[in-house]
Amino acid sequence: MQAALRLQSPLPEPETACFNQTLDGFTLALFGYVTQPDGTTALTWRVTNANKQDISYVAFGTGGWTPVAPADDGVIPGGLGDYHVEWTNEHGNPGFASIKYETEFDGFSQGAEDIFVMTVSSFDPSEPIQVQMKAGKNKTTFTVIFDGSGCDWSPTPTPTATPESPLPTPTPTVVPIETISDTEVYVLSPSMFEVEMSEAEKEERWRLGLPVPLVNVDVGDEVVVESMAVSTSSHYRKPGLLALVPQTAVQAIDNWHVEDMEDFESGFPNTTGDCAWQLTQRAGGGQSHIWGTASDRSTSGAQALWPAGAVNDDASPGTQPLPPGSTYPTDMITSVICRLSDVGNAKNVLAEFQMWYELADNGDSLSVQFFSGTGDGNGENLDYQGGLEWRGSTDGVVFQDWRAYHIYYPDIVDNGNAIWVKWRFASDNRNNTARGPWLDDLAVSIYEKPQSSANCQNADPTYTSGLSKGLNIGPYTEDLQHGDLAKFDQMIDRLTDSGVNWVRMEFKVNPSYFATGEGGTLDPLNTDGDNHIDLRHYDLFVDSICALNSDDDPNNDIAILGLIDNASLVRQDWYDPSGLGQGNVTTNGYLPDFVDVVEQLARYYDDRIGAWEIWNEPDYYKSGLRPEEYASLLTSSSAVLNTVDANDKVLYTGLVGANRTASRYFAASLASLHYPKPFDIFALHPYFTEEYPGRNGKRAELDPAYYMRGDIEHRPDTIVKKFRIVLDSASFQPDEQGKPIWATEVGWNSAEGSMQCQNYVDLVTTEDVQACYLQRGFHSLYNLSPNVSKVFWFTYHDTGVEVSEEECGNVANATALERVPSPSWTASDFGQYQVRASGANIVRIPWSFGLYRGNIHTNEPEDAKKKPVQDAFTNWPNADINCAGSWPNDLPTLDDLNKHVYLPAAMESDAAASSQ
Repeated sequence: MQAALRLQSPLPEPETACFNQTLDGFTLALFGYVTQPDGTTALTWRVTNANKQDISYVAFGTGGWTPVAPADDGVIPGGLGDYHVEWTNEHGNPGFASIKYETEFDGFSQGAEDIFVMTVSSFDPSEPIQVQMKAGKNKTTFTVIFDGSGCDWSPTPTPTATPESPLPTPTPTVVPIETISDTEVYVLSPSMFEVEMSEAEKEERWRLGLPVPLVNVDVGDEVVVESMAVSTSSHYRKPGLLALVPQTAVQAIDNWHVEDMEDFESGFPNTTGDCAWQLTQRAGGGQSHIWGTASDRSTSGAQALWPAGAVNDDASPGTQPLPPGSTYPTDMITSVICRLSDVGNAKNVLAEFQMWYELADNGDSLSVQFFSGTGDGNGENLDYQGGLEWRGSTDGVVFQDWRAYHIYYPDIVDNGNAIWVKWRFASDNRNNTARGPWLDDLAVSIYEKPQSSANCQNADPTYTSGLSKGLNIGPYTEDLQHGDLAKFDQMIDRLTDSGVNWVRMEFKVNPSYFATGEGGTLDPLNTDGDNHIDLRHYDLFVDSICALNSDDDPNNDIAILGLIDNASLVRQDWYDPSGLGQGNVTTNGYLPDFVDVVEQLARYYDDRIGAWEIWNEPDYYKSGLRPEEYASLLTSSSAVLNTVDANDKVLYTGLVGANRTASRYFAASLASLHYPKPFDIFALHPYFTEEYPGRNGKRAELDPAYYMRGDIEHRPDTIVKKFRIVLDSASFQPDEQGKPIWATEVGWNSAEGSMQCQNYVDLVTTEDVQACYLQRGFHSLYNLSPNVSKVFWFTYHDTGVEVSEEECGNVANATALERVPSPSWTASDFGQYQVRASGANIVRIPWSFGLYRGNIHTNEPEDAKKKPVQDAFTNWPNADINCAGSWPNDLPTLDDLNKHVYLPAAMESDAAASSQ
């Protein structure tokens, strides 16, 4: 397949390429350069990806050249889809100055190719450059020399200034896909080191490139050979590595402080860090080499840290540095240690680094170890707290390409002692052909909870007495990626401008864990039950939201509902692959792992989050748990939440649809719940479903004026009535009755006009009708459903999801969907993983449930990003008189319901057409 950027010249013939190289499944071709009359130079490239995983970015190095086009921080169309363009520097990915194209689409894989034209000034053809491509966890860098035949007279591209994107139409087609960094996260806790894994379990993890909890260590087998004093300069105190930009406003609160950061480019250690660094060797002395910098490989710059990178002062006379490309010596023990003596009121410590490793066998290891105490580094007065260890395998060499690691240990800071973080390498005496571990961009950070976050758990903002408007926000949405505080501030502004009282935030592992394909990707069906939630990523959000509650403006206050569900763990073996919703958590060891994560999150966010929802839609056939299984999950989770803080509110999971299936599930799960019932609040998701058929033969009724009062036996009340009856029934003790109801998800997809899947075209509406449905839905829930006190809109902004061609319905003999898809499950990481892992042909469709369009990451005017539904949400309880304001509180007659659509006159024809 050949594709060319729509703004550029046709693809040159392949034989005109003056550079053509294939590495790791990527092929890079250069079709020359041409200098324009204005002195700028245009270069034309073709990139082909034969790998199974999609390319997430292509970065063309610029060296000493000056980028001209495409413009920085813009979006341009390509032959395969849209690219977000960024002019990078030496920080972050790719680690060098470049014009970087980030894909905002799927499908750049399995032989797909695209053409890229870039324009620079100060072009020097004698200067080689780097080009880097990334797909999944695989990063490959080419070095390009411009001396090939034809490079200076290649076909001339037609440079075209990158146009500003037009204002979006009412049915936007911009559907960004999340581009998540590949970072392995581990949250350590004392419980991880209580029971040691079996040798077979360890060997399997090491063979897969996974670390093992290191229960015991021998601190007497090494001695300090070099100690470096702490810098006398001021504390490093810079924002975390996810936020290396200056804080641009007071709204974003980032209380993670980098105490020391080492890139190994200008000596080790740097002169401004707070670590007192030490280097060790094997006890007994005479070891030839210890940790030091070397230039064989790095993630950025020219150097990284290698266990044999420096000659030991204690080595035999005449010992020389090892030449480039060397393997590591046998019989080594060497550690590099950071000692932090002043951690103040720290609540968490983070060791982060990039690591590349090649370990010869299971006698060779790299470990990260945490200590507390007052010792000198030789083991005296130090308490080992725990760590992680990587090893080679009994099967032979284990290789892992560069990967970022975040290792947290919140519990270690509770004793107020100094903290020691050690990177330790050891090799055995067997013949070695491996090159060992390499570390780069190493940092140690601490977190101090800001005063503005104290007692944030008690916040309960409302828009009127007892009623709150909420919003679902994905934790890895565009505004929360990459630590861009300017984008984060924009999001905070949007929340306050929209009158959001509560946000519902899912605590989940990094989405990169659910990538598919090769490259060492963790299989989400494995049984790794450790906590992999990136706490610093969430601290920025939580603390910034909490800070709103500490100012003098109560109109800006926002509280947080934490959602803990299947995405909170990497392991997904609870899932029922039959698709019958019979998931299991009690017989496979899943339940204790889940409860451990619940407890860790509850303790860590103790006084910042006071409401927790346990699981999401267990009654849905794809995310389903058997009722008795959910009862066990809720009971165990509620117990630990109440142990941590008896004042925390526990939510019974949101049931999908508020239909009769949900009601039966609720009753069945209650039968397994004992007194007192282990929840304070009942949650549901009153989406439209197939159980409330639409008028004129439609599969489902979308209009909440109809389906939200679809239970004939309960009219004039809404479909919530049947749950209210159960909550006030004899199965609850008198002191349990009257539990409030929260609608933690509700929304409609406004993709009418851009939805191309036959099975979805009658499940979408227009942006204007979406806004009207919000008002009618809010009226039904707030005004006509007793005790519904909070309603959370799904979701913050439009995006896109992947479905199979068969589910799309555009293939021959396709069948209609039996059930209306759950909006949140369909967009979930595991839901999307299943689609990709199925091997089916995939179609990407708009998932336009947002208050904002999918262009929030662009430089377009803010008003161009808002949808009509954002105005409707903001203005509620004031409503358009034609949408909701004229409703009677009593139900119209069935005849009226069948004949009349409550929409403005200008929209009658649209509504009539949508009901055909």
